[in-house]
Amino acid sequence: RFKQGFGRLIRSASDRGRVVVLDPRVMTKGYGRSFLRALPPGTPIEEVRDRTTYVQR
Repeated sequence: RFKQGFGRLIRSASDRGRVVVLDPRVMTKGYGRSFLRALPPGTPIEEVRDRTTYVQR
């Protein structure tokens, strides 16, 4: 389902979108690496420490 969400976000070459995962376990737990490996190749990953500031952007 996680990977499927990316397919629904970007359907054509001109589409743009952003997926934000606010669950810190993706970066801190071993099973989080499975989520990151499921991302499409070349997907930029940014770890955000201050979620409030990030969401306001």
